[in-house]
Amino acid sequence: MRSGSFGRWDFFHSPAGTEHIFVGAGDGPCVILMAGARLEDEQLHYPVSELAARYGASVEEETSDFKQAYVRFEPSRRERPSYWERSLGGMTPALRSADRTFVRPS
Repeated sequence: MRSGSFGRWDFFHSPAGTEHIFVGAGDGPCVILMAGARLEDEQLHYPVSELAARYGASVEEETSDFKQAYVRFEPSRRERPSYWERSLGGMTPALRSADRTFVRPS
């Protein structure tokens, strides 16, 4: 395994079966878009990783249970983050307006 840094608009391709983890390293907002497909009966594997553990991102014990793998992390939420308005600072009012109609907090 190896680690590296990404910049704005960088692209990363992870072939099927590649172990990977993403850890935020800055103090600003970040968006990661992931796309893929899994077979209906596919079993995922969450291995223990020394590299990921350095960033607090490894499972403590190897597992194939996603609930166990993510037990230490806050669940995902469908809402705007607290810094949302600050992150729109450079956008035009028209884009802000269009954006507000696209995503609505639950």
